[in-house]
Amino acid sequence: MKKQVLTSLLITVLLAGGILLYTNYQNKTQISDTVEMNTTNEEIILTDPQPDQTITSPITITGQASGSWYFEGQFPVTLLDAKGNIIGSSNAIAQGEWTIEELVPFVAELAFAQPETSTGKLVLQNDNPSGLAENQKEFTVSVQF
Repeated sequence: MKKQVLTSLLITVLLAGGILLYTNYQNKTQISDTVEMNTTNEEIILTDPQPDQTITSPITITGQASGSWYFEGQFPVTLLDAKGNIIGSSNAIAQGEWTIEELVPFVAELAFAQPETSTGKLVLQNDNPSGLAENQKEFTVSVQF
């Protein structure tokens, strides 16, 4: 009798553990799929350009970013070709009061030379006057030329 109780208890614990592991795996998969498909996060929304959009020079970059992304009302924007070469850079300029934590609209004008590659990426970084790696934030979107 004691053996049957212990066996039943062991089977129950193993089943519960398996269910917990499976549920945790499903939640992680759903979260990572959402992040990969999303062109925004809690601190920045890129309105233009959209992912994989074909861009030409000069380009106007628009969106909204949390006030924490700005320093002196701006943050850096860099355009890279597929090889990682910088082909243009500019600053996104706040279009409103930037010393708040809410989202603040921004605009950046960026001119660039025609790259050798047909694809690249637009990189938006928070202005990080501290220089500390733990304060660095980055938002990247793929583009086509």
